[in-house]
Amino acid sequence: MDYQLFIGGKWVNGNNRFEVRNKYNQETIGTFPTARQEEVDEAVGSAQQAAQEMADMPAHRRSQILSRTAAIIQAQREDFAKTIAAEAGKALKYAHRSGPWNLHLDHRSGGSQTDPWGDCPPGCRTIG
Repeated sequence: MDYQLFIGGKWVNGNNRFEVRNKYNQETIGTFPTARQEEVDEAVGSAQQAAQEMADMPAHRRSQILSRTAAIIQAQREDFAKTIAAEAGKALKYAHRSGPWNLHLDHRSGGSQTDPWGDCPPGCRTIG
């Protein structure tokens, strides 16, 4: 599979490509682009802009985004684990333990962010 860079909300081909191979059988897992300096600069600028947008966003909306992200990662966890195992030469059971789904980005991570008080965990403020 040929991968691309995702910069500023769009897919970019990047520069020279390199192959990532399966450690066991040397099959190509995918080809990946390297980023030119201008692509790095654009990515950093986009990330800084997004950080400000996220900081200005209500906590409940950030929580919704994290929950949706967690659901997408969870739905693809088997594919992630197989890729990690092939690329790193890990046994699949260990790849399952080291994947992004272990970041605990689920409904519990942002649950308190959905209350009307914003960033405050339950019980930290009293009404009245």
